[in-house]
Amino acid sequence: MSNFFDLFLDPRTYGERRVERDLQQGIASLASAQASETGALRREAAEMRLEVFQLEKQVMRLTAMVSVLAQALGKAGAYDEAWAREELTTLLQKIDPPPAPAPPPPARAATPYRDAHAAHPAQHAAAPLPKLVECTRCHQQVDAAHTVFSEQGVVCDACQRAIDLGTP
Repeated sequence: MSNFFDLFLDPRTYGERRVERDLQQGIASLASAQASETGALRREAAEMRLEVFQLEKQVMRLTAMVSVLAQALGKAGAYDEAWAREELTTLLQKIDPPPAPAPPPPARAATPYRDAHAAHPAQHAAAPLPKLVECTRCHQQVDAAHTVFSEQGVVCDACQRAIDLGTP
């Protein structure tokens, strides 16, 4: 509900306010319709679950009856049991065939580099590139494996030996 003074203070026109009110009412009615549809869908799903459960029970009863009849006929010698199993297996395979074998993997095109690498991987292994750093004493680029971190910064092994010996 709006206040009486809202009519004068609201910058919107009467038509804009009416359209907004109609939209809000429409949204509310859609929401209630959607809720009732959701409830109907839930009821239908519950009914379908119940029907599926009843059908499963009926299939189990029929399976039990056929099993008892087959055993009784087998004990009476009315049919050959090996023949019946073979026929049943054939019929079941027609209804639910076994899965087809997996297709062979696609042929790979021969590539000289990959084939040579697969045959001799040790020969084709790439040697790691040395990480070069600058010695703070002699300013030469040296492999990081041949450096030491000292009070003067990163120093190459040759400069470190000179420091250890006390030579400038």
